[in-house]
Amino acid sequence: MSQNGSTASVHFITPPDDLKRKAKTSLSFDENTLKKAEHAVARFLDQHRDWCENELDGFKNFIETLDDHERLNEAEMEVLFKFADSLRNNGGMFGYDLLTEIGKSLCWYLADRNVDSAAMLVIRLHIDGMGVVLSNDLKGEGGLIGKSLMDDLRAVVTAAQQEV
Repeated sequence: MSQNGSTASVHFITPPDDLKRKAKTSLSFDENTLKKAEHAVARFLDQHRDWCENELDGFKNFIETLDDHERLNEAEMEVLFKFADSLRNNGGMFGYDLLTEIGKSLCWYLADRNVDSAAMLVIRLHIDGMGVVLSNDLKGEGGLIGKSLMDDLRAVVTAAQQEV
């Protein structure tokens, strides 16, 4: 019974389940298609590593132009942050988790900071660390080398923060 005392019948409408019907497709790939896909992914990974190395070279070249600066201006800080952020964002997608961690450390270090000549040393150490990751093809956490590298960078950043 409804609130006003009348009886009404309720009808349920079941919508068609087109999504379920469409999702029941069978996907199968022949071995040749899978090999082509694997080859394309491997080629892309090689290109990504080349891209990272080129980006890091650009980062190093930019840093060299800043050697004689007492302090960096806002535009220079923005370029520096974009380089670090770019490598941070792209490292982990392709197995270079350390590249992401080092980039994250550098981005954090650069945040709300006036970069002077002392801070440039910390920045260069991060860049050198990224170079170690790529030149040694350190995937994932990088094993003992990766642990040592991150421990050293954390100690340098901590010491630099205490001096500020």
